[in-house]
Formats: sequence, C-alpha cells, structure tokens
Amino acid sequence: NTAAINNFGLLENLLHWSRSQTGKIQPQTESFNLYQLAIENKELMHQPIAQKQIKYDLDINSDMQILADHYMINTVIRNLLSNAIKFTPKGGKVCFSARKAGDKIRIEISDNGMGMSKSVLKKLFKIEEVVTTPGTDGEKGTGLGLIICKEFTEKMDGKIEAYSRENRGTRFVIYMPAK
Repeated sequence: NTAAINNFGLLENLLHWSRSQTGKIQPQTESFNLYQLAIENKELMHQPIAQKQIKYDLDINSDMQILADHYMINTVIRNLLSNAIKFTPKGGKVCFSARKAGDKIRIEISDNGMGMSKSVLKKLFKIEEVVTTPGTDGEKGTGLGLIICKEFTEKMDGKIEAYSRENRGTRFVIYMPAK
C-alpha cells in the first residue's frame, strides 16, 4: 500500500510538472473555505501522522476564505504537509496555520523535524538542482514536489518562502490573495 501511494505521488507530481511546463495548466481562481481544505488534507494524511505519533496543530479560523485555484492550492498544501510529516521524527510536531495579512492570506506549514542546511535550502525551488532527501523513516521523494509548489503558487499570484535550520525543523510560508 505504501509503495502504491508513493508511486502514485511520483506519477502525479511528474504529470503536474510536465503539464505546467507546457502551459496546459492555467489557474481557475475561485473563493473557497481554507479551513475545510486543511481538514481534508489532515484526514488524507491521517495514517502517516498516526504511524509517527505526530502532534498535528491546526490553527485556522473556520470561516477563512482564500482566493485561489482549488486544485493548485490543494496540490501545494498536500505536498508541503507530506514533506513536513516525512521529515518529522516519531513524536514530533507539525503545524498548519493561516492568518490574514493585509490583502493576503499567510499560510504557514512548519515542523520540528530534521531541517535543512543553508546550501540545500538555496536549491529547493530549482529544477536544475533537484534535491531529494530520505525522510526520518526512510521515505523517498522525487524532488519535484517543491518545484511544483513554487510554480503553482506563482501562477496564482502568490509567493512561497522556505526557512529551515538543521535539526530544528522547517517552515514554509505561502502568501495568497484573500477573498
């Protein structure tokens, strides 16, 4: 089951990336409930969260609305949450929060996992320097997930930032238009 899920994730990432490279993916912006999207993704990640006994904090107002392409932002959030879980050790913590910041929604996904060096952090969003690192339980990745996150975020007039310290965790911040 785990192998099938990993293979599906790889194929899905490759498909999204190739479609974005050919210009076949254009955002269909709409307003929708970010809290509901967060709940759906938490449920989707239930098994790895439970397996690693990760404390999962969700700090989003239940009525928060975001202006984005539902499919694209869901892909971004799913990739970031999957990475946070992958790089967090057993008994660790993953946080998903969102706040209004002027005319933007500031989404933050953070963990207290293994973190990254400054040199790895600089390569994260570059296709020519794809970075793959095994997770805390040996989970594998393709190196394309974060590249897709950046491309999709920017296509929706958003911005993504990454902050990390080795052995202290990683924090991704996304700024998206508010409703």
